[in-house]
Amino acid sequence: MTVGQYNERLVISLLRRHGWLTKADLARHTGLSAQTMTVIVKRLMENDLLVQGDKQRGRVGQPSTPFGLNPRGAVSIGIKIGRRSLDLIAMGFDGVVIDRRTERFAVPEAQSTLALIREGLPKLIAALPEGLQTRILGAGIAMPRTMSGWEDEMNLPPDALAGWADVDITAEIEALVKAPPICFMMYRPPVWPSCALASARIFRTSFTFMLAALSAAVWCCQTSCRQAHMAVRHQSALCLPASTWKAMPHS
Repeated sequence: MTVGQYNERLVISLLRRHGWLTKADLARHTGLSAQTMTVIVKRLMENDLLVQGDKQRGRVGQPSTPFGLNPRGAVSIGIKIGRRSLDLIAMGFDGVVIDRRTERFAVPEAQSTLALIREGLPKLIAALPEGLQTRILGAGIAMPRTMSGWEDEMNLPPDALAGWADVDITAEIEALVKAPPICFMMYRPPVWPSCALASARIFRTSFTFMLAALSAAVWCCQTSCRQAHMAVRHQSALCLPASTWKAMPHS
């Protein structure tokens, strides 16, 4: 990670946490000079990751301009495979869910669940607002480390979920989303525990992937684990430099 990338990440994190901030506010929070902050904000604006608000008047001195995260600066896809349901979400760069699709089933059998994913993900992406299909950053998958622990819990035959052993879920999702996925493994079926945030640290290019991967963890934890949900929301904006977007098509 370069110093510039770290500073960009820090600015994004502050805007996610505090909302709209001026360059003077950002410089004060980060300890960076006004000149350095001007360069960072300009770079993020050029990559469509920030939007400019209306000038703030009524204060001492010249009117100041606040900046905020651009909801359409990036899209991440989240997939949660649960015992009784499949959740698919699309999330904007500001962390707000754009679209959500839920499919329910009696048994999370491998091939039938994959069929739902293969049908649902293209529809989710196709329904995105104009221009956002080309700004998908990645996908996050939240699912148990192994499905076999659920067979006793759900009163199923011993090999009812054995089909998952032959599924490369990350390859399946990457083929559909056309963007890199990260799979968060849950370790204690059937209860969703805190998301395995530490596992994502093995990815050296986490700037590109982490925001998308955490989107799935956010949705998982919204309905299951409040503490982990808050941890994910706090960290989800700490993962993306503007330099990631230079090769990305712009609408």
